[in-house]
Amino acid sequence: METDGFTGEQSQQAADTIRTQTVEKHITRSLAGGDWQTATQVLRGQGKFLSAMQRERFSHQVRQCFAQNQARQIWQKAVGQNPAAPYQQALHNLQEPDGKLREEISTALEQMDQEHRRQTAAEKALLFSQLAKAQTSQAYQLLTTQRVLPTESLNRAHQALSQSGRETTAAQRTWFMKNYFKDTLNADDAFDKGLCSARDYFCLQAALQRRQSGQGLRQEKWLCRGIETWMKKQGFDEKDISQVAYEVLSGDTENDGRVQIWKRIKTLLTC
Repeated sequence: METDGFTGEQSQQAADTIRTQTVEKHITRSLAGGDWQTATQVLRGQGKFLSAMQRERFSHQVRQCFAQNQARQIWQKAVGQNPAAPYQQALHNLQEPDGKLREEISTALEQMDQEHRRQTAAEKALLFSQLAKAQTSQAYQLLTTQRVLPTESLNRAHQALSQSGRETTAAQRTWFMKNYFKDTLNADDAFDKGLCSARDYFCLQAALQRRQSGQGLRQEKWLCRGIETWMKKQGFDEKDISQVAYEVLSGDTENDGRVQIWKRIKTLLTC
């Protein structure tokens, strides 16, 4: 028997294809919205219209969706319970008995922790950048209203502000230039030991926190390279180059501001 040019078998195949596509779209749409419950119900009730490979793939995706959902709930609760150490609290709260599922939730929590650390570092970078440029009274106000620094870091920032009027020594400027771009930079230790000045401490912390937030220091490196290249061509020695680079890097925490500082210095050097 033929219907509109199609055999019965062809018509059935077309209907099966449409049904399969409908089930796929329903599950995919549910997963895209984070609705693992609906996706599970559709997969259980209509999974017979999918191939074995499709069922296996969707089963895996449903588990992942569930794991992400559980991880978000556990993380949000942990942040409320222990905002200083949410990851450790989240792992403590994780009670999933299924070993494989527990591992997937744990992986999702680890990713959330990494994102939380990057976001926190970005917020710290902004704060330290503001402290480096603010007048003393404004800086104290920033510290009074900030919500990102723990007690120890807050105390050190207050200590740095109390010393912000002190002149930076030649040794501190040299240390600044030798360590600004180092991944092993420990600004807290440097300040505690007097290796960097109070104002430079804020600048160093801003750079350190930017790196920890995932932002690089490429623009600063290019700017310093440009300064070095130009000054060498003009016959300046390493000491002069280092001094100018220090004035540029420590003069602002934003690269647009640093470029303007370099332009002013360059103008003076060519007078």
